Amino acid sequence: MDVVSVRDRLKEWRGFFETYNRDFLVEVNLLDDMNQRYEAMQREKSDRLTSLPSLLKFNVGGQKIQTSKSSLLKMESLLSEMMGSGKWLPDDEDKFEQVLDYLQTEGEKEITEEELEELRFFWLNPAHAEEEVDRREESAKKRKREKISVQRQSKKKDSKDIETEMAAVQSEMKTMEELIEREKKKRTLVEEHIEAQRDTVKLNVRGKRFVTTKKTLRKGGEDSMLNVLASGRWTAETGEGYFIDRNSRDFALVLEYLRSSHFETGRKVARELQYFGIEREKIWTDDARCTATFSPRCGLVSSIVQQTDGHIATGSEDGTIKIWTPDGVCTATLFQHAAPVMSVIQLSNGGMASSSGDGKVKVWSTDGTCSATFSGHTQPAHSVTQLIDGRIASGSWDGTIKLWTLNGDCVATLKGHEGSIVSVAALSNGHLASGSIDCTVKIWATDGTCAATFFAHTGPVLSVTQLGNGLIASGSADRTVKIWTLDGACVGSFSGHTGSIWTVRGLSNGQIASGGEDRSVKIWNLDGTCTSTLYGHTRPVLSVTELSDGRIASGGQDGTIQLWNE
Repeated sequence: MDVVSVRDRLKEWRGFFETYNRDFLVEVNLLDDMNQRYEAMQREKSDRLTSLPSLLKFNVGGQKIQTSKSSLLKMESLLSEMMGSGKWLPDDEDKFEQVLDYLQTEGEKEITEEELEELRFFWLNPAHAEEEVDRREESAKKRKREKISVQRQSKKKDSKDIETEMAAVQSEMKTMEELIEREKKKRTLVEEHIEAQRDTVKLNVRGKRFVTTKKTLRKGGEDSMLNVLASGRWTAETGEGYFIDRNSRDFALVLEYLRSSHFETGRKVARELQYFGIEREKIWTDDARCTATFSPRCGLVSSIVQQTDGHIATGSEDGTIKIWTPDGVCTATLFQHAAPVMSVIQLSNGGMASSSGDGKVKVWSTDGTCSATFSGHTQPAHSVTQLIDGRIASGSWDGTIKLWTLNGDCVATLKGHEGSIVSVAALSNGHLASGSIDCTVKIWATDGTCAATFFAHTGPVLSVTQLGNGLIASGSADRTVKIWTLDGACVGSFSGHTGSIWTVRGLSNGQIASGGEDRSVKIWNLDGTCTSTLYGHTRPVLSVTELSDGRIASGGQDGTIQLWNE
């Protein structure tokens, strides 16, 4: 190589390093700015807490309670966030005492199911899983900063060193963005909670004073007497509030039921609920029983859906879709897929769509003929759903989500998950949710961009669905069902299954059904209380759905379809 060539090569490398160093410094400065913003947010919260007196007085449901600031700050919770905002109006004095006891023992106090419900309301998770995740993230972030600082001081760098530094900075920037966004979401939730707590009603129940929110009273329904009290159309009889001539202890349970919808609480005061015109939802209990079992003899049953005409469609290991009457008579078998059918859904036009281990998605007309086949995935298509705009979305083991028109044109391929996609679900706002073995749930906008990523599961996310109240539920191999707001705040974590959770579905009464590796179907209240466990399958439960008559249908690896009645 001659001198000129060497000189040109050196100039080329110098230009390369100068460009990389310039870009690297820009990224580092952005990261420093984000760190400063996050630290400023934390300082602001700390300053507000420091300004509070050491002994605090609260009006809790109309009762006066005193406690020390140090007790309330022993653990991160809704309490510490609300105190940091300078506002506070809790709603139930007896349970608040239990929360204080839990805080003072730093989580070592034994708790009952009812106390657990109240702790979750205050963002206190006895397992401390999410807090531990946060601590690990902070520790990892600190180690990254120290590593980057050392690397910055290095005088001799090659291109690989600079690329490594750049990747580390960008990774930390992503972490900081998530931390800042999480902090903003917490503040928004706290502000909404405080705003609702300001709108209160005073009640005088046989001389015992209650203060509760109008939001709580409205949960009794439009025809409830308590909803009328919250409407402002009545004038309080005394300065103590609206007078109610009922048993005050029972009334406290009525308020608790309105807040939690806890089945056992509602059962205890069923007559009081009837007196106030509060309708109790039909709740699945351990009295539930299996009323029918279908045995299609075609291998495991991976998917169940009810059609608009009342028939039940199932997808099976042998690559067929079977159509059943509600009493278990098979009226049709659809053959087209060359591998196990993994997902079957009802389409808005009355037809069906299915996805299979052959990587294909098929559309079926109402008479059972295959009207279209979508090819594009390079690995099994595990899940399929229909978006509000009519397009079909499929998630695959190849790590992609594809969006299709009904005639089979692939209009978009969504990439972002770092592993196979096991579940996709359409959302009421037109967006799409997906669950992956990378342990995350992602929300996708209508244009295909990733709008949010939910982190909390510690195992693959195997099922995701939207509930009737707009929240999102996900089931995971970590044995938990988690409940999320659309912006990614985890507001509930249900534990009870002893194996991976393969399917999660919302029920019309507001409860949630889940099935999994432990061969059971569990029914949950939104507060995380398991009201019923249905045993009957001899192998893992893979699919659960609710039928129009209120029954639950489940399919499993044992090759059976079971129908359950409450």
